[in-house]
Amino acid sequence: MEDAVRSHLERELEAARHALAYQTESERRAWAIFDSAAIGMALVGLDGRFLRANRAWERIVGYDEAELLARGFQDLTHPDELAADLAYLHEMLNGTRESYQLEKRYFHKHGHQVIVRLSVSLVRDCQGAPLHFVSQIEDISEERHAQEALHESERKFRAVFDQTFQFMGLLTTDGRVLAVNQTALRAAGVSRPDALIGRYFWETPWWDFSPEVQAALKEAIGEAAQGRVVRRKVRNRTARRGVIDVDFSLKPIQDETGRVLWLLPEGRDLSEVEAAEMELARRLAELHQAQELTRLKDQFLSTISHEMKTPLSLILGYAELIEERCEAKELVAGIIDGGQRLTAHLNDILDYSALVTGSLPLYKTEVSLNEVIANATAFVEREAQLKDLRLDVAIASDLPPLSGDSRRLSQMLIALLDNACKASPAGGHLGLNAHTTPGGVQIEVWDTGAGIAPEDEARLWEPFNRLGLGGRLGLGLSIVKMLAELHGGRLSLDHPQGKGNRFLLRLPCDDPRCCPP
Repeated sequence: MEDAVRSHLERELEAARHALAYQTESERRAWAIFDSAAIGMALVGLDGRFLRANRAWERIVGYDEAELLARGFQDLTHPDELAADLAYLHEMLNGTRESYQLEKRYFHKHGHQVIVRLSVSLVRDCQGAPLHFVSQIEDISEERHAQEALHESERKFRAVFDQTFQFMGLLTTDGRVLAVNQTALRAAGVSRPDALIGRYFWETPWWDFSPEVQAALKEAIGEAAQGRVVRRKVRNRTARRGVIDVDFSLKPIQDETGRVLWLLPEGRDLSEVEAAEMELARRLAELHQAQELTRLKDQFLSTISHEMKTPLSLILGYAELIEERCEAKELVAGIIDGGQRLTAHLNDILDYSALVTGSLPLYKTEVSLNEVIANATAFVEREAQLKDLRLDVAIASDLPPLSGDSRRLSQMLIALLDNACKASPAGGHLGLNAHTTPGGVQIEVWDTGAGIAPEDEARLWEPFNRLGLGGRLGLGLSIVKMLAELHGGRLSLDHPQGKGNRFLLRLPCDDPRCCPP
């Protein structure tokens, strides 16, 4: 009897040992699976603190298991999402929810945010009392960033698609509408794209006004579906402007194997293009006409100046001979003066024309300003004496030579001095001052005449005005200003406190005497 009992107990004990070993091995395997799982897994206490976490969880949040066990999930959760998490946990503890899933953000150990897909369930004991939570997380940061990038790309594409001036859409290979941009919708007078989505393209308002146009469109869609690009000028109906001409194309969109996936219809309103082409043609015709008029003007000036200069030279020559022998010298002097004035007018016209067209050459050399000023003042001395004018000349002793065209520099000063003579009343006063300035030389020519009103200054530089050189064509100051600019300088008008004008001629100079200290 005792042996039987002993044998039974031994069998029971052996069975218990086998059961314990099996349970231990099962638990070891379960924890091995837990630790090596590809997704993050953790046991979380009812107070939210971590009880155990696998390697995937550690990798996702950057903390090792020891660091996690010293924290709760609340420490890792983004504050904006903690309330929803806690509400779900309370529902599970109250028995109204078995589990929950959500997307949330955890703070990584290094400070950045990790987006995860979280699944949580509650483990209870055999009496139904809550023991702990089982949490699983999957890192979806890259997936979310890719989705955000895709959404941003789609948003940008849609913005370009809708804002382009061309009519655009997307069709299936059999011609059904998948998408239409806002430009095309506005042209058709349609407010919402879903009114057209799914319809055959040729049945839409752009094409349904003509069976012939619809038939041609069907044929074009068939060609494009075979992989060919179709482009032609077509008639299209719009809500506001009726039927218009459109530059229309159908392009197949193919995958890497060449299979046609979709068709891309595009249309450009040719009305504005044709109007622009007509306007361009009109302006080109006007330009051609202006160029021809300029050519004729230049030819006329060249011819008339040549034809007038020859007899003028003869008249002046003979008049000078007559003056030597004739007693009526004043009359002959008048002939000579008139001929000289006419010659001056012709020279002004030729110079102005050459300056405007950019064909006036400059023959630059090193020029002595003292000599140029002396020649210019000598030229106007006779007229100054006839009007009993006092001519003052003040030239700085350190006036350097300039690089310029001596003839044109003299022409500028003679014109300014002649203008001052004519502007000054009899017994008046005029003068010329010359001195160095930083980077150049300044020559001032002034008079004691009535002066130019400030409101008239803008007109002073216009050709053929009568504000400047009296008794001339009104080209003098325009020519001086352009000659100054051709030398790299400028001409301006100063308004002194008293009467008269003061013209400032500034010319560049790289001589050390013109450099600022």
